[in-house]
Amino acid sequence: MVADPIEAAVAAALAAARGRILVGFSGGLDSTVLLHAAASAVGDRRRLIAVHVDHGLQSVSASWARHCRVVCERSGIACLVERVRIPTTGESVEQAARRARYRAFAARIDAGDLLLLAHHCDDQAETVLWRLLRGGGSRALAGMPARRTIGAGELKRPLLPFARSELVAWARARHLEWIDDASNTELRFERNFLRHAVLPVLRRQWPNAERRLVGAAARARAEAAWLETTLDERLDATGASRTWLPIALLDGTDSAILLLRRWLERAGLPGVRERVLHEIVRQAQASAERSPVVHVGDAVSVRRHDGGLHLVRSFAAPPAQRVWQLECGLGWQDGTLEAHRGPGIDGSLAAVTVEPRRGGERLRLPGQRGSRSVKRLLHDAHVPRWLRVHYPLVYVDERLAAVPGIAIDAAFVDASAHGWQLSWSALEDAG
Repeated sequence: MVADPIEAAVAAALAAARGRILVGFSGGLDSTVLLHAAASAVGDRRRLIAVHVDHGLQSVSASWARHCRVVCERSGIACLVERVRIPTTGESVEQAARRARYRAFAARIDAGDLLLLAHHCDDQAETVLWRLLRGGGSRALAGMPARRTIGAGELKRPLLPFARSELVAWARARHLEWIDDASNTELRFERNFLRHAVLPVLRRQWPNAERRLVGAAARARAEAAWLETTLDERLDATGASRTWLPIALLDGTDSAILLLRRWLERAGLPGVRERVLHEIVRQAQASAERSPVVHVGDAVSVRRHDGGLHLVRSFAAPPAQRVWQLECGLGWQDGTLEAHRGPGIDGSLAAVTVEPRRGGERLRLPGQRGSRSVKRLLHDAHVPRWLRVHYPLVYVDERLAAVPGIAIDAAFVDASAHGWQLSWSALEDAG
């Protein structure tokens, strides 16, 4: 007996699964096929969990969730309904819904878990064409990977080799029921326009248009893998880190955009628009006196400082004042204030507090006449501008005593081993 190809593909995807098996289940045709094929392939259905994400974008979304629960109850499969909120501003509804959906999936996946999604060959063709028209590079044109990590687990798409028509035939042969989402026919959505208005025209000239696009994606994927290795080697050779890139790499050649895109991908920021990448390069090559800020993600921006580009996460303003017991570390602006015994500030004095810099503060350095402004001290210490805004200042008895890691007022110096050396480690990882 010849094995059913769809069931065989799903069974192969499950073969190495050791933890739970989650299936993205919208209730539509594709995910209904995937869920039933997974139920047939898995030995213990208690390991199987259908995850339905309710975006709340349509009045019938609650009835779709009920449908998914009923289908799962009949099949003895656990069903988890995740309700998400979609932002009404910024990116398109399609993109916002996709991001919310994947966040919901990632939040539910534990180490060793496997998530199955029902994307098929037609979806892959649409993705390649859509990304091409949006100006994507080789990685974008590679389409959706058959497998990748997500959260603490793994994501697989076992139905990618199959056309939607094959899924329809499979579902009808088994008398399955599914939801038809009316919004899937609305041409105002870009993917729907490609599906219903563009691809049918392409098929008239090239009957196997989807297969051709999928084949092109496979070639682009191989080329992208080679390119990524080459870019990684060049980034590593320059000492680039997750949050720092030497401006010298962006020398105006075609490789500048490629290197910049790869740097952002390695920091967990894929898909930054081409125009944003070009703006970063333009700003990086502007006058060194300027302090450009280019936003590349939610509360994440690229800034320039001392010959490099930095990924910086935006923070809420720190509290007006905090008491600091020097024996313990103190969290500040997602960084840590620390004190260690040694020549530094006099620790025998009264209450020590920490306040953010507000401007105009001054202190007197040991052995020098007059006072120095904190602003100048931070500048001379090459502290990035975005860290100077709320830099933590240490006060003793309500008098400015120290700028951690930079300077101590002469009135509060303890040069003995009984003093306290102060430092602030600012956490700048934006990934």
